[in-house]
Amino acid sequence: MSTVSTVTSGAQVLPRTALDLYLRTVRLPVTLAARATGQQDNAQWPPALAFESVQATVEGTVGEWLRDPALVERSRLRQEKLAQLRKAGALEEIAEQEQAEAKQEYEERTEEARDAARAAEKRAAARKAQAEKKAAAQARQAEKQAAARKQAAEEAEAAREKQVDRAERSRTLAALDEESKALAAEAKAQDAQAAADDVEHAIETSKAVRKAT
Repeated sequence: MSTVSTVTSGAQVLPRTALDLYLRTVRLPVTLAARATGQQDNAQWPPALAFESVQATVEGTVGEWLRDPALVERSRLRQEKLAQLRKAGALEEIAEQEQAEAKQEYEERTEEARDAARAAEKRAAARKAQAEKKAAAQARQAEKQAAARKQAAEEAEAAREKQVDRAERSRTLAALDEESKALAAEAKAQDAQAAADDVEHAIETSKAVRKAT
């Protein structure tokens, strides 16, 4: 039994070696292309994955035909590796897509924030302009009111001064009238005194004439 197994194993080695040589030869263009494009270390490079899939299928088919468990096991391991690589690639693609979506969402939110900021600046500028306009109007109104109060005060002062002037003139006229009356009375008294003196002088003159005759 051991001899038969050894013979069978030895008979499988040659086809397996020939198959490996054939597959390496067929894979050579893919290997050269990978080196030329810098993808030799990228296990998820689509041409490499495609060839790995073909190689797994060939190894499995030949292994079953030759009843070579090593080729069958190699095919199974290669298929598992391909499944993991495809899964990793799918996950990486999903991650890249999610990253792209997150980036797009971030950019959209950033643009929305910028739009909101610009709108807020416009509203603030409008409120500031309105406040400045209102303040200017209030300042003009205050200036008008101050000017009106000043004019009213000046007019009141002028009226008071005018009233004071009228009162002063009235007092002056009254004083002048009193003085005129006093002067008239004094002149009347002087005239009366002069008339009395004239009468007395006439009497004295008459007496002197009578004595002389």
